[in-house]
Amino acid sequence: MNFESQTKNGKCTAKAEGELTIYCAAAFGEKITECVNTAEAVELNLDKVEEIDTSCLQLLMQAKRACDASNKTFALTSVSPVIQDVLHLYGLDLFFGSDLNVVNR
Repeated sequence: MNFESQTKNGKCTAKAEGELTIYCAAAFGEKITECVNTAEAVELNLDKVEEIDTSCLQLLMQAKRACDASNKTFALTSVSPVIQDVLHLYGLDLFFGSDLNVVNR
């Protein structure tokens, strides 16, 4: 997993690439939590994610819920087909937003 983020004017813009699995869940959780804690809005690009498992899916859900509870914005700005498939499989399309920008297969 590669994770880059930048916070500017209260917005954390982040991008994750590679695999989001149990093997990197602790590091991913720390990085996404830092974004949530330091910004009023979080925009996460997942268009280069090749694999995701339930551990990291739960971390995404936790980050969104934390933002919702604090009246912050959380958005997935672009997702890979893998992410779209997993969100659909678990019925989380609407939880994360119905207007997800999916990168072509």
